[in-house]
Amino acid sequence: GEGAIVFEAWSANRLRAVRGRLAGLDARAFNPGWPVTEASVEANLAIGQDGALAGAIKLSNAGAGPIDHDRLPIQAAEGQLRIDGTRYELTQASFGLAGGGRAGGQIRLEGERAEASVDIEALDLAQWHSSLRPTQFAGRLVARSSSGAQAFEVDLREARGAVAGKQVAQM
Repeated sequence: GEGAIVFEAWSANRLRAVRGRLAGLDARAFNPGWPVTEASVEANLAIGQDGALAGAIKLSNAGAGPIDHDRLPIQAAEGQLRIDGTRYELTQASFGLAGGGRAGGQIRLEGERAEASVDIEALDLAQWHSSLRPTQFAGRLVARSSSGAQAFEVDLREARGAVAGKQVAQM
C-alpha cells in the first residue's frame, strides 16, 4: 500500500491528516476468529476545526462469501468516517452485499454504546449463509446496544413473505 500521515509540529493536536491505500488485508490475520477477507482500504481523512479526524473511506473485499464458509458477505463499503475521541461515526454509508444486494445508512459507536440504522435492497440470505434459501429482501434494520440493554428492529419484506419485529433485551 501507500499512504501519508501529516503532522504539524507546533499544533496542540499534531496529527493533521491520514491518507492512503492498503491492499491485501485479511481480517483473520488480526484475529483467528474473524472471517477471511481479501480487502483493500482507501482513506482520505483530515483533522477539522473541531479537532475530529474525518473524511471519506472506501473498502473493497474481493473474497466476499457466506459466513459459514468463513467469509464476509460484503463486497464493498464506503462512507464518511468521523473519529472524535471515543466516538466513531460512519455516515452516508453504502454497502455492496454479496449477490448484488445494497445497503445504506449510518453506524455510531461511543464507549459502550452502539447504534446502526440500515436500509436494505435485494438482500439474498443464501449469500450470507449457504443453508438458507435465496431471497430478495428489502427494508430496514435498526440495532442499539449499551451496557444495560440491546434492542433490534427488523422490517424486511419480499414477494414470498416478511420478517418483522422488535426485540429488547436487558443486560
